[in-house]
Amino acid sequence: MLKYFRHLSLKNIRYHIAVVSVTLILISVMTITTVIVILSAAKDSARQTAEKNFNISSLSALERTETLLWPAFTLSSITSNLTEIDISINPDQILSHPVFPVFVKVLREYEDFYSVYLALGDGSFYQIINTKNSPYTKKAHDAPDNSELIIRTIIVKDNTRNQSFVFLDSDLNIIKENNSENFDFDPLERMWYKEALEYNKAVLSNPYVFNSLNQPGITVSCKIPGDKGVVGVDVTISRLIKFVSNQKISENGGIALLTDDKLEIASSDEVKDFFCAAGSPRVVKLSDTIALK
Repeated sequence: MLKYFRHLSLKNIRYHIAVVSVTLILISVMTITTVIVILSAAKDSARQTAEKNFNISSLSALERTETLLWPAFTLSSITSNLTEIDISINPDQILSHPVFPVFVKVLREYEDFYSVYLALGDGSFYQIINTKNSPYTKKAHDAPDNSELIIRTIIVKDNTRNQSFVFLDSDLNIIKENNSENFDFDPLERMWYKEALEYNKAVLSNPYVFNSLNQPGITVSCKIPGDKGVVGVDVTISRLIKFVSNQKISENGGIALLTDDKLEIASSDEVKDFFCAAGSPRVVKLSDTIALK
């Protein structure tokens, strides 16, 4: 009998041990499952928070960048529809052309613009360049120290093309003039001219080297109704880099301006290494957003 009870007790012990073991396993599985669910929820929550913060930061950066370029879109669109915008460019009336007061006012109000210009279908060209607060621009054009604006014109007459540079001080007095017949610049062959003729709205170019400055930049251009010519606004890459560098998104974040092909135009210091390492960064496309307005 004692042997029987001893055997029964051992069976009960094994049973209890088995029950306890299964219970512990179930508790462990449930605990691990709970932890996984919590971690997954936390991860999803963190992802959603990051997504929200990215969208807010992107929109904020976009709005600030549009503040720089939107006036260029507005100017080119409005100016291209001015009455007598396609009037012939007369070398003796460069200060009385209909676009002169408009261009001067814009360059004085928006110092980030390098130049504004009018290119007509006959190949003539009327450009006003901003030299104020830009030693590099003055040096590139051999402009007097007291110059504020440069009027560049290309006149086409009897199959002859003549180019002139007229330098103005802050009172719009002529302080220097240069003339040239040996130059290869043809506005009708520039991409900003050709691209503008393809659309019925202002368009943003890819970066290219400005002929008059030999520095890279971008152009916002818009055609004159009837394809009679194009109005353009230039912004140098250096101005864009300066602007972008001053935009603070977060402690470890920055912004970048990219072409539609995701080629970098300008970026803040915080994201330069990211663009070097990342194959396909996440992008909010600036040109599409502005052009659709």
